Amino acid sequence: MKHRALRVIGCLLILLAVPFSLLAAAFGLPAQYGETYLAALSDKWERLRSAPGPRIVVVGGSGVCFDLRSDLLEQELPDYSVVNFGLYAGLGTTVMLDLCLPELRKGDILLSAPEFDAVAEQFCTTNRLDAHFWAMMESNYDMLAALDLSEFPGVFDSYAAYQRTRGGMVGRSYSVSPANFDDDGNYYAFSTYNRYGDFILPRPNGDKDVRLRSNIADYTTASFPAETVESLNRELRRFEEDGVAVYFSYTPRNRSSLTDESTPQACAELHRYLCDSLCVPVISELEDSLLSGVYFWLIDSHTSTEGAAIRTRQIIADLKAQRIEQGNE
Repeated sequence: MKHRALRVIGCLLILLAVPFSLLAAAFGLPAQYGETYLAALSDKWERLRSAPGPRIVVVGGSGVCFDLRSDLLEQELPDYSVVNFGLYAGLGTTVMLDLCLPELRKGDILLSAPEFDAVAEQFCTTNRLDAHFWAMMESNYDMLAALDLSEFPGVFDSYAAYQRTRGGMVGRSYSVSPANFDDDGNYYAFSTYNRYGDFILPRPNGDKDVRLRSNIADYTTASFPAETVESLNRELRRFEEDGVAVYFSYTPRNRSSLTDESTPQACAELHRYLCDSLCVPVISELEDSLLSGVYFWLIDSHTSTEGAAIRTRQIIADLKAQRIEQGNE
């Protein structure tokens, strides 16, 4: 309790350093992001805190949000509650892990599944905040108390950018759940994500095996120097020290959205390198995460409904194999 109070006081002191005009704008404007995809972080955090243990918590970007069927995972591993703790790759893995750390304990499983088209943010080589961070915090400022903002650069700049964007928006309320919106802000009369945090809007397969966006990912060792991998290692070790079982897997990717250098040989080399360099077990084969473009929806890391089921079955097999290897089954 004392530690939490100190965190709250620290957050308030940081905000007090923000120019008064920005703070006045913050409290003078109505809520802006309550009816958006970004507001879902609050629901995911509450699921993390309330789900009975032991838990399997999957951390990553929006790929995790779209690519997991937590209900299937719980069916096959019924001793665990599942938490889908992925939302937005640009927020960075450090923020997501810092929110997780006070909640996880011995017996829980943390599965890290970073996205490879945002290596700096997902492998924790940068934890600089941007305006999206404040947009996510707006729905539940208690999350700020779980974070030490002094550890994050860009607090003031990101807050100012958030206020500039917010000032030009039409006011919204929290009378409608963010679960009624997709990531583009479109409203639906039904929930777009479930109690686990999975994005469940029906997503058809594509009719062509092609790249969907211009944002490509490099699956070669050149994009993952030793210091990059060690940045993620430092974050994951904190959980191991608390007795949490920590594993690494891959977020699904449209095979057609890789760089020319990401040949099958380069991908195999990268997988071997990560197996050797990461401080936690890599439980999945990289090759299994590269799927036909048919199984993606609008973005090359967001699977279709069928693609999410395919990937979840792979994760189930990987987790079971790891548990058997460690003598847990």
